Amino acid sequence: MAGSWGLATTLVGAMVVSLAAHELTYEGTVAAIVPNRYSAADGILARLEVNVRDVKRPMVFDITRYTRLRRGNTAVTFETARIQKDEPVAVVFSDEEAEKGALEVRLTAQK
Repeated sequence: MAGSWGLATTLVGAMVVSLAAHELTYEGTVAAIVPNRYSAADGILARLEVNVRDVKRPMVFDITRYTRLRRGNTAVTFETARIQKDEPVAVVFSDEEAEKGALEVRLTAQK
């Protein structure tokens, strides 16, 4: 009986942790994109600053080798994305995997 209570407590604890960590999408405009010249050493390709409505300061996200970049419906590399200041952007971020940086960066299709 004591073993089943321990198992039940463990399962409830695991469910609470999984509910607390989640993905969020931030929509706004690019305030700045700062390429990292040391990306080979630390894995961060660039730092993306995004102006989000109702937030006073730009939000900052790391673009890493794990970040998926999309321009329109097409997957692109960081180099071919050519992120520009003031263009619309949506950034998907998970507090559960913060060390991986932004999970996805969605940009509008280029004309």
